[in-house]
Amino acid sequence: MIKTFGFLFFMLIAQAFGHTFLSKGMVGIGELTAYSVREILFYALVVMRNPWIVFGIFFHAIGFFSWMYILSFSKLSLVLPLTSLCYIMTAFLATFMLGEEVSPLRWAGTAVIVFGVYLVTQG
Repeated sequence: MIKTFGFLFFMLIAQAFGHTFLSKGMVGIGELTAYSVREILFYALVVMRNPWIVFGIFFHAIGFFSWMYILSFSKLSLVLPLTSLCYIMTAFLATFMLGEEVSPLRWAGTAVIVFGVYLVTQG
């Protein structure tokens, strides 16, 4: 069980940083506003050259391969609900790295998630 939780924690950190880096990169690039094939391809090129996007993809890849490893020895019905802890980590990273303001109601929702994770680990 310690092995499961250790690798799960590692995967969740990688995923949370992946989400945060992708968000930082995409906010910096801006929204796609034109939809011709040429403009979409140019936008894709700009996206793939952004270092924050590259870091985000890298961390998501780490998370993905960690997830595959976890699934090789853990019960899905246990570990999948635990992945919702990524919401908490991402909210903290969004607050501290991106300067986002997380409302008290959102933090309350996050607390509900934590309680749900606790219930899953008890069963």
